[in-house]
This record gives sequence, structure tokens and C-alpha cells, in this order.
Amino acid sequence: MSKLRVLILILVLVLAACGGGDEEEDNGDDSGGGSASTTTIRVEANNIESVFQRVLAPRTANPILTRVTDVHVEEGNIRIDGTYRDADGNIVEGGFDQSFSVVDGEIISELTNLEIGDIAADDERISNLNNTLVRTLRTYLPESEVPIEVVSISFTSEGLAIEIVE
Repeated sequence: MSKLRVLILILVLVLAACGGGDEEEDNGDDSGGGSASTTTIRVEANNIESVFQRVLAPRTANPILTRVTDVHVEEGNIRIDGTYRDADGNIVEGGFDQSFSVVDGEIISELTNLEIGDIAADDERISNLNNTLVRTLRTYLPESEVPIEVVSISFTSEGLAIEIVE
């Protein structure tokens, strides 16, 4: 009996590690006359927060934030607050908003309301962050032999919804 309990515990942990809590919902939309199907991928807010904690973890000598203190999923965007070192070496609070949109079936990431010292919107670190976030969000999309088009992406207090057409 003890081995069975251990096996069940391991199974539960494996399922949780594989993204339990995220869901995929098929809307069965075949409105194009072909075999296209609309699906909504949902990612819970706590998983989004984990993504930002990982992506923003300081790995370089000059990170955007030295520490993330809060990731808040809001209607329409995500607010990231933390600390950074200013030009004088002082630890200062700052943050930014992150928004996402879809252009020509592709996810676009944009950092807005930048409140981090002397970092400008055209800083290479901002571009790298946006590219990393898009790659990370695409990992939530299902693998498919046919091209996947992202139709929309939206944030609510519950998390993220990515609508795709296969």
C-alpha cells in the first residue's frame, strides 16, 4: 500500500510540473469552410507570474531589474515591479507594463510605461526581453503539422487567453 501512495504522489507531482492548471478549449469554429478549428489556450495568472520571474532573473552584468518584487496580471497588460541599480549604484524601485497584441497571426510583445532609470525604450535589453517573452508564450501553443495562426491574445485578472486557428 505504501508503494501505491508514493506512485500516486509522483504522478500528481509530474502532472503539476507539466503545466497542470492551464487549459485548452476547442471552439469548433469551422467558419472558413475548410478544416480550420479555433482553439483558446488559457494560462493561469500564477503561471504567467512564474514566466516573468524566470525571464527577468538577472543573468547579465546589467539586467533590466536586479530583483522582481511583483508581477500583477491586469486587464489588458501585466505590471512588473522590482528594483534596479541606478548609475550611482543605489538600489531603486522601478517597473514597467508589458502588453501583447497580434499582427498578421504573430504575437507582438511591447514594454510600456517604462519607469527604470536611464533605460530607454530602444535599449537592446528591452528588445531581447520582448523576443524572449514571445518565444516563451509560443511554447504554450500546441505542436501542429499545419501552420498555427494566432488570432488574439488577451489578459484578465485570471490569466492569459490565446486564441489560435489551426
